[in-house]
Amino acid sequence: MVYIDEFGNDHYIDKELGRGGQGVVYSTKDGDIVIKEALKNEEKIKDENEIKLFHYNIKSIIYKPIPHNINIAKPITLLKNKAGYVMRMLDGLSAMKDFFPQELSKEKAEQLSKNIPNFLEEVVKKDKRSAIFITHYLNTGSLRDRLHLLLNTAITLYKLQLRGFVYFDISNNNIFYKKDKDNIIVYFIDIDNLKYNSDIKLKDSIMTPNFEVPEVANSKEPNSFYSDIYAFAILSFYLLTMKHPFDGKGLNQTDDWDSEDSSEQKNRWDLSWIEDSNDDSNSANGGLRGILTISDELNRLFHKTFEDGKGNKYKRPSLNLWIKALAISTIKTIKCPNCQMSYYDDKFKNCPYCNTKKPKRLIIDSYIYKNNQKLQQNSYHFAREIDNNCEIKLSSFLFKEFDMDMDKFFARIKFKNNQVEFIFENENNEEIFFNQKKIHRYRKKIGIDRFKKGIYIIVKDSITRYLDVRIEE
Repeated sequence: MVYIDEFGNDHYIDKELGRGGQGVVYSTKDGDIVIKEALKNEEKIKDENEIKLFHYNIKSIIYKPIPHNINIAKPITLLKNKAGYVMRMLDGLSAMKDFFPQELSKEKAEQLSKNIPNFLEEVVKKDKRSAIFITHYLNTGSLRDRLHLLLNTAITLYKLQLRGFVYFDISNNNIFYKKDKDNIIVYFIDIDNLKYNSDIKLKDSIMTPNFEVPEVANSKEPNSFYSDIYAFAILSFYLLTMKHPFDGKGLNQTDDWDSEDSSEQKNRWDLSWIEDSNDDSNSANGGLRGILTISDELNRLFHKTFEDGKGNKYKRPSLNLWIKALAISTIKTIKCPNCQMSYYDDKFKNCPYCNTKKPKRLIIDSYIYKNNQKLQQNSYHFAREIDNNCEIKLSSFLFKEFDMDMDKFFARIKFKNNQVEFIFENENNEEIFFNQKKIHRYRKKIGIDRFKKGIYIIVKDSITRYLDVRIEE
């Protein structure tokens, strides 16, 4: 299949990347060029006036001043005589929906069923489909990659909101990703509806299936910053736990967490959420929930959003709070050397999945330091598995004030040949004390045996932070 743009360029379709109620997205033979064709009622738009209106709306997006540091697949030109457009994004991206076992085809599920790991042996006996779901969870990066993916999604959405934009359509179909070493790059596609918050009218409202927001679903208010936040919270809980936050017994569904029954006799947005503190009418079983996947920081935000924020959008936690909670949750995950599942280091003595002893790991506890005391407020726990030849990057917020730029690293620690080397970036000439001694070259080597006994680092900036640094095994 070939699409022709308004300038006469041919674009040869490679494969379908994603499909939703509003359109279908294709990759092309050009690698970094992607085609979006709009749909209406799941059919291609043929009416000339509707095509012209679509083109008018897309041109308004093309000329919006969207900074290049925001990873969105911005339209670059329109399709000729079709309701669609050409956009550019990184080659090799995949849809976030790939992380959801509910999206597995029967063929892929059958293939997974032949490769279920040993630690799920008891689960297989009780519920083979649940074992397949958890196997998929493992194969797609387990907890750590999901947290990292959500963190970068929240940052991208936050950058849009800082410039006054509402995205409208948060869903696992419209967010794409690419894993690059330890980093997960996120791209937003399907930005047909991107508008300034001040320009949105009730008639512009969009409701995405599975990510319904109460005030929008009930046609009381248009989409807004707050509806994007609510939809992001749904996406986050769903991705981390494999359980939709509103799919409980109130939908007249079975309590089996992997049921294929999609009955929606009641509107899910009118129900309490499945872990509501005051209302268990829509409770549910199953999923990888609780401390297996939800940190204390995230748990507070989910309860705040789905309880206080359900009926009052102004009580929903802002994106900067989500970013901070996701960042400090991500850094305290470790990966089991046996089953390869990741989990929170501060919550378990052994792997909660296979009971294997924790791996050899770097531990950092970071505190605000005031009047020669370590304060528990805004303290962080970092944990990462290590070997005898590795390098670990440490985010700036472990050493200084919390920074929304998650690409900033203040220090690197290299493990090599029984030595540990600290390399500090020190962009702002912070004072760094290493076991009470001020360092000036911002590089420090010590022997691994000495390091195992533990050291402490003090960084004096606008605030002073105290870091307990050690190896545990």
